[in-house]
Amino acid sequence: MTISEGTYFGKLTDIQEDSVYDQGFKKWGISPRQQYGGVRGSSLKKSSLVNTVDIVKKSLIKKDAEGSSTYEFASGTNYSTTSGSLPIFPIWVLPEIVETVTLEHPLYNMIAKKAVRGKFIDFNQRTARGAASLKYELASLSATKDTFVRQSIPIKAAYSVRILSGFTVRVNEGYIDILADRIRSATEAMLDLIEEKTFTGDASTYSYEFDGLYNLISTNTDNLSGTAITLDDCRQIKKWCKRGTKTDGVAAGTGKPSLFVCDDSTYEDLKKLIQPFQRYNNVLVVDWGIESFSIDTTPVISNPFLTTVSSSKILYCLDMRTIWYGVLQDLTYQELPFDGDGMKFMIKTYMALTVDAEMFNGYVYGILWGE
Repeated sequence: MTISEGTYFGKLTDIQEDSVYDQGFKKWGISPRQQYGGVRGSSLKKSSLVNTVDIVKKSLIKKDAEGSSTYEFASGTNYSTTSGSLPIFPIWVLPEIVETVTLEHPLYNMIAKKAVRGKFIDFNQRTARGAASLKYELASLSATKDTFVRQSIPIKAAYSVRILSGFTVRVNEGYIDILADRIRSATEAMLDLIEEKTFTGDASTYSYEFDGLYNLISTNTDNLSGTAITLDDCRQIKKWCKRGTKTDGVAAGTGKPSLFVCDDSTYEDLKKLIQPFQRYNNVLVVDWGIESFSIDTTPVISNPFLTTVSSSKILYCLDMRTIWYGVLQDLTYQELPFDGDGMKFMIKTYMALTVDAEMFNGYVYGILWGE
């Protein structure tokens, strides 16, 4: 698989805060803030001599601006210009990056991860059991056999690639650990991808993806065809999952559906349905501190990666015993070869979603906006 760095700046290697200085200026006998080049401009005060080390951390000041409220704040955001009203003090940006795009990954946190070997996840399913029987004493005995089916799921590779130039690392020294920040960002991007594909993955259309729940579950599905969901719909899909079939009067197995998962809109619609007779929604906390409420003792959680588009919404009913990630290699940081003055790295994983008994899971789709 070819890995491209994209069209954005990313991250560099493991550089301590003082290591670049130690390998450069310190070897030349130049101490911090010591001027080693340039001219002492007559238009600048002695106390304001421009040190090369400070260039990326301070804004240059205008002559005689000190003490004047006129120059307390810059008139614009371009601090590199020498025109306009520039501040007499350095512009310090808070080092905290305010996250506005971080999403939760509830299913990734809740689904079991199992170590696997090889390029495929192979397992056997018992699809029929040899029958037992009651007989007379000394009757002839005939053996019966179980029926098995082999299932095989290919492992897929996922990458989150970043690049950092040497310039970017230098200008951020003493301000932020730029490498750690970009590693966190790349990891969040990877978790976003895995959470999304846990629902929507489609290996038949995109060969490099693993199949998600929508494609792995086939036995128990119900199309509402653009109508609003009801509590009866929830109870019906749960009944099917418990029996492993949609056929009344038949039980193909014993499922134990333990979780409803839906989009934010359907989540609120379901709360409205149970409030009239329950009077309040009792808040439950499932794994990883994820809040939920329950329908007939089964927790309901919302997921930000499920669509809220009317008539396209989905409610999943899941037996979490049967769902797991087969992991050949968990999320791993790896440096890539230098690209010019930039060093690339990636977060990678080799894995696939596995549902080893899909008939104990189900979903209702085509859900309309609620009232």
